[in-house]
Formats: sequence, C-alpha cells, structure tokens
Amino acid sequence: MLEFKKTEIDDAPLFREFLGSDKELSCENTFANMLIWQDVYQNMWAAQDGQLIIKSGRRERSVYRLPYGDDFEKGMALITEHNGGKLPDFWAPDGERFQLFRSQYADRYQIEESRDAFDYLYLQIDLAELAGKRYHAKRNHIHAFEKQYEWEYRPLSEDNREDFLLCAKRWYEENEGRMDRFLRCEQKGIAAMLQHRETLGIRGGAIYVKGQAVAFTLGSRVNGEVFDIHVEKALSDYAGGYDQPGVCPDPFRFPLYQPGGRYGSGRAQKSETFLPPRSVIAEILLQSEGRMMEEKECREIYREAFSDPDTAFEDALFEHCFRYVKTVKEDGRVVSMLFALPCAVCTENTETDAVYVYAVATRKSERGKGHMHRLFEEIKREYEIFFLVPARKELIGFYQTCGLFEFQASSCQTGGARVLPKGGFADLIKGNETTKKERFSAMGFTKTPLDLEELYFPCRME
Repeated sequence: MLEFKKTEIDDAPLFREFLGSDKELSCENTFANMLIWQDVYQNMWAAQDGQLIIKSGRRERSVYRLPYGDDFEKGMALITEHNGGKLPDFWAPDGERFQLFRSQYADRYQIEESRDAFDYLYLQIDLAELAGKRYHAKRNHIHAFEKQYEWEYRPLSEDNREDFLLCAKRWYEENEGRMDRFLRCEQKGIAAMLQHRETLGIRGGAIYVKGQAVAFTLGSRVNGEVFDIHVEKALSDYAGGYDQPGVCPDPFRFPLYQPGGRYGSGRAQKSETFLPPRSVIAEILLQSEGRMMEEKECREIYREAFSDPDTAFEDALFEHCFRYVKTVKEDGRVVSMLFALPCAVCTENTETDAVYVYAVATRKSERGKGHMHRLFEEIKREYEIFFLVPARKELIGFYQTCGLFEFQASSCQTGGARVLPKGGFADLIKGNETTKKERFSAMGFTKTPLDLEELYFPCRME
C-alpha cells in the first residue's frame, strides 16, 4: 500500500529521477512548485515499485496526478489499490502521460479543461527582445520606466539574496490588506527558494534603483526546453500596481535563461493582452465514474431542496461549478452539499480572495443530524472569507449557530466593498446579473478584518 508523505527539501534528488521529461512542458512538473505550494494544496507523494505518485487535497476530495515512472499501468494500479479499488479523480496537464491516459481510460472519465489554470508558453527570444506588435504594451511600460529611473539589473547570487528578501518583505507589507492563504504560502515559498536556491535550481534577477531592489523574478527549469517563472514582484511605485506585475524592466529582457531552453512559462493569470503567449498548455480535470455518481447525487439533493423548475440554470450551474461542490457523505452516499464559488471582495485599494456559498442543502431524511455543521466547520478551516444569502429569513438563526454573522448586502453600488466573481462562477453569471435594486440580509465569516456591511453583490442567483 502506498505511504504518502509531505515534501521536504531533501526529497529533491528522488524527484529528479522522475521529473524533467522534455515531452512534459507544464510547470506542474517541477519539484519547486510541489514544495512551495504544498501547504495550500496539501500536496503529498509516495514512491513504490519505480513509480512516483502525487496527490493533493484531503480525504475523499483528493485528486491525483497521473503517475510518473517507466510503467504507466503499474502506476495506475498502485493508485487504484490505494483508493480502495476505485479509479480516482486526476489533475493532468496536456502532454505524453495525458495522451496515454486518454487512449486507455477516456470511456470511464469526464474530461474537463480548467481554463484558469492553463500554462502560458513564451519563446525565450520573444521575452528577451520583445519585438513586434504583440509586445507593444510591454515595451511602452519599459520605456516609461527607463525614462523615469536610473536602474540596473543584477542576477541572483549569494551576495544579494538578502536584497530579494527585503524587496519581498516590502511588497507583502504594501499588500497587507489582500493577504490570504495563497499569498502567505507564496511569501513562505520565496524564502524557501532563496534559502535552497542551489538544491531547487532557482535562478533569478532583480531591478535596482538607487541601490535598492525594487522588482525581482525567480524561476527554475521544468526541463531542457522550458523555464518556469515561479514569481514576479515589483513594488507599487515602480510597477504601476499589482494588476500589471513586472511591468518595469525585468529579467525577461536579460540572460535569466542562459544557458537555457527555448521557452519560458507562466500561469494563465497573466494578462493575455499585456503579454500574449505563443501557446498554452491545457490543465485538465479528469472526473471518474465515482465523481460522476457524486454529481448525480448532488443534483438529487439540489432538486429536493429547491424544487427548481429551471433545468437550464441547473445544468449551467453544475457544468461550470460542480468542481466547487463540498459534500458530506454517509456510507459512501452524499447527504449534504454546498457550492463554494470563487470570488474576490474588492475595495478601492484591496482585492481579497473569498467564497460565495450557494445552494446549501441536506437530504430531507438526513436533516437534524449535524451534517451541515460539519460541512461549515470544514469550509471555515479552508477559507479565509465566505458569505451566503439565506434562502429564507428563518435560516439566519441556523447559520448563526454555524458561526456566521449577519450583515446587509445590496444589489446596487452604495460605496461598500464589491464582489468580483472568478473562475466557473464568473462564467455562470456572465450577462445574468440581477437588475433588482435592493438591500438584503446576508451571512458572513472572516478570519481577517474586512467590513462586509453594504457589500455590493448583484449576482446572488435567486
């Protein structure tokens, strides 16, 4: 049986035995990312019989990577055995292993591309020279910076490692209002990359103004062809704000990749119009038969609870957002569910990740047994901020027993914070925001100081 463990820096030599194929271009295939982001994604690994198995998530919500090693069938068998004889869900970048999986297992899985997690691929020469119309905006920002400041570029070394740490410290202090578990994990990851830069193969560079580092980039090789940009940071006075990271001259223009491969890569959060890629690598969620059965059971609970005759909306909800469903199971059967829809709560100066909790429901035969309290305890552990709109006023008392507080939200802008839907939630409500102008009761939970009163929320999907 597989024995999973957390990733430690001393595991780097073992990972190098399995990762680094030139046929796999995604940044998923780097030891540095596995190490840096494990606190957020609960990354764990196990090695047995010449196979490396990686999984993320907790308990029944675990998602596996496709196996690494020289015997794909053996790896799949080990995963299936560990999962109680059932094929689990997988998360896979497009590439050699995914194509092999699809040729053998496609009839047992629902294959769904996750657009928000696509990797962008850039040619190294494009990033170094920024030639042509496609990089016109990037050049303009650089030229504006060069006119305003006298600057110099310095590659990462042992001598200036502390400068990178100080720049990072200043950046996180500037963005204290938007700190969440992802940014805290990233901050910890930067420290780890700088401390173990040789073991992790970290290379990078910084822009200096008046002797101080004001922007920096860190990355490492995926393989001989691709270099992954792990992080870019620029202080707000020098980069025009967080929405345009790295707009000042950055290591894209300098010999970060030399001697290097043909490509640089980054996650799809970067603006396509600001820095258009040459190509993308699809990131794909592979939902097993068990997951499809879970969707069927969630639909049953949804219909029983809400008696919604709008089957078109139900289909759209589950198509775009089923990946965000949280459940409680008894004897392998879903008894309680809710959607934890991704969004951000935005003020004039901050943008904080949050979750809109929607379609909270329990099977009638299972109500009053504490299932929903268990579910809320789980999401309170997982999320910094979440909120919901009670279907009926009578439910406010129940949600208060779950640790939520009441506040007033509005479907018209009144000067408070506003909600920005993300991911599948944004796709679901696109063009369908409510036209009603009203105030209504909502329930919230926050671990950080954030005023939700008069929250502007025009997309509650009544």
